[in-house]
Amino acid sequence: MAGTPNLVLPYLAANQAQKHVTVNEALRRLDALVQITVQSAALATPPGGPVEGQRWIIPASPTGAWVGHASQIAAWQDGAWAFYAPLDGWTAVDVSTDTLLLYNAGAGVWAGLITGVFSDAAFTLQDDLDPTKQARFQIAGFTAGATRVFTLPDATATLAGLAVAQTFSAKQTLSNANNDLGTSTGSGTTNLATGATTSGNTKAINIGTAGVSGSTTNIALGSAVAGALGTLTVNSPSVIFATTVSSIAMASANVAALYLGLGGATADATNRLSLNAPASLFNHAGAGHQIKVNKNAASDTGSLLFQTGFSGRAEMGLTGSDDWAIKVSADGTTFYPALVCDRTTGRVRFQNAVQLVPAAGDLASPANGEIWYNSTTGKFRARQGGASLDLIGSASATAAGAAGDIQINAAGSLGVPADVTTEGGQLRLPVPGSTPAAPAAFGVKLFGPRAARPVPHIMRPDGIVTPLQGSLASKNVVSVRCVGNAVTLTTLGTALTAIGTATAATLATTNIHTVKRHLEYLVTVAAVGAMGGYRGNVGFCTVGNNAAGVGGFLYETEWGPTTGVANTTKRGLTGLSATVGTPTDVNPSTLNNQIGMGCDAGDANWQMIFTNATTFTKIDLGSGFPVSTVDRTDAYRLSMYSPAGASQRIDWEVTNLTTGAVQAGSQTATLPAASALLGFRSWLSSGVTSSVVGYSLFGLYCETDY
Repeated sequence: MAGTPNLVLPYLAANQAQKHVTVNEALRRLDALVQITVQSAALATPPGGPVEGQRWIIPASPTGAWVGHASQIAAWQDGAWAFYAPLDGWTAVDVSTDTLLLYNAGAGVWAGLITGVFSDAAFTLQDDLDPTKQARFQIAGFTAGATRVFTLPDATATLAGLAVAQTFSAKQTLSNANNDLGTSTGSGTTNLATGATTSGNTKAINIGTAGVSGSTTNIALGSAVAGALGTLTVNSPSVIFATTVSSIAMASANVAALYLGLGGATADATNRLSLNAPASLFNHAGAGHQIKVNKNAASDTGSLLFQTGFSGRAEMGLTGSDDWAIKVSADGTTFYPALVCDRTTGRVRFQNAVQLVPAAGDLASPANGEIWYNSTTGKFRARQGGASLDLIGSASATAAGAAGDIQINAAGSLGVPADVTTEGGQLRLPVPGSTPAAPAAFGVKLFGPRAARPVPHIMRPDGIVTPLQGSLASKNVVSVRCVGNAVTLTTLGTALTAIGTATAATLATTNIHTVKRHLEYLVTVAAVGAMGGYRGNVGFCTVGNNAAGVGGFLYETEWGPTTGVANTTKRGLTGLSATVGTPTDVNPSTLNNQIGMGCDAGDANWQMIFTNATTFTKIDLGSGFPVSTVDRTDAYRLSMYSPAGASQRIDWEVTNLTTGAVQAGSQTATLPAASALLGFRSWLSSGVTSSVVGYSLFGLYCETDY
């Protein structure tokens, strides 16, 4: 049955049964469509808990149960959604925005109802709580026929009243080309961004920052009228000039600053003027120029200090006196005086030796008083009374060198040999600066001790160096020699226990390793942690001792890697250890109280390794000692010397017998305690790789004085 034309209320039919159903349906539509107030016209998703009778206007693109009902009125009735299609001109109130809405059927949308033109006398705003508070717009001052457009900001805001004092809480923009602020000629204060910025917040004040390339921005602070006074106060702890600032002109101003840093430098309480720059220029102003360094008293310092990495290396000036001086330093702490000029006489004193740069011959036309060194004749020369004279080397030459030096005839002049001197009336052979050259045929050279060998040495014409052997009567000697082609060892004063299997090595002329008589300690079945080498059975020597003349040793061994040498995880140590049992297969630098030559897994070069009870030191022997990679090829000599007495020290020397490379040094830290008895322990292991491994012993020697 058809319904009413506007609200589509159903009619009752003649003789209709259950008339109450039709009547109730009509009442439900009336309840939904008369005096329409909706909860919202912007909610696209049905609410979770609607209340019976509540209504919504469904916006475009609804979801859920509202799909397909855009612009309709959704009413929650009898526990379900009922949808009512509006007709053109229907009105409704959106209680969420207090907006009166009008349905436009042509556009299919709900829109605001109020449109049109209102008289300014009729258009009055009244406070909803106090009707005595009213506001009215007055446009009587407009030009006849004029229409003014006032665009409201897209934000909640306070309208400006320029004739009254007012605070603006939002950003304001004055876009006119010319704007005036604070033009009163009387006393006054103009504040800009003076609000108390709270902790943690940042306030930026920009003045004239929007100029583009080619534009000009002029900012003037203070009056330019002669006689006008004023003060510019900057309270910020940092003032930054951008990199585009190229000059600051102050024609007749004095600048007073406690600290000044230029070029990115930071000044401080001591260095109050600090500069970062590739160079500094102090130019004249038409005549001469002076740089003045003034000190308070004669005992103070006024000087120029030259530094490397902020550590002093040279200083010149008045350093602690009024005499001009130059002094130098290698570490910035200890300074050595080089030259002092007496302020009262002008005389110059050289505080250390003076070295003259050698000249190939005499100077051309020297003046009286000049001194030089003629490198051709090997003599010092001087000009005196118009003649050039020898200062040293003539018939009346005096002794050269230091006290105790021995002078010899060196091509007609006295010379001092580098490696021979006397001490207390006895001949002294110091450690030579380098290994001497081989002597001529049928001769030998005698020279002083080498590192880790504190005895005189003899060099043959073939360059082989042999230490002089002292009497063994008062020595406690340990010696191990290999017979060759057999597992037999010739031992004196010790017994060795094999780590792995002691195996006879057949001599061959292939290389230095195979030609030397040796015994191999092998593991021939590949395994992780396989280990070959040897160990002693007792500790018998110490690094120094608490008693004078006790402790110390001379140790020397020759050895080489045998098999499994290409394995990059191999590790081991050749030397002395406070533990003479079978070593644990770990990096040797982690084992306590041992000294010697070896490598941790992954080391590129052999290392000198020193450990005490808690820590270790590794010294890389360098490119002349790469960790071996070829079986039965390389051979090494390790020498270590510890002097007797309470001062702990190890002098060491390592020789690569394959290449002739030598490294030497002295170690005083991370050494086993003087009370730790050290014994033989030398080994190589396969580490974490399953591999064979082998260690070759060529010879072993150790002596102590007790």
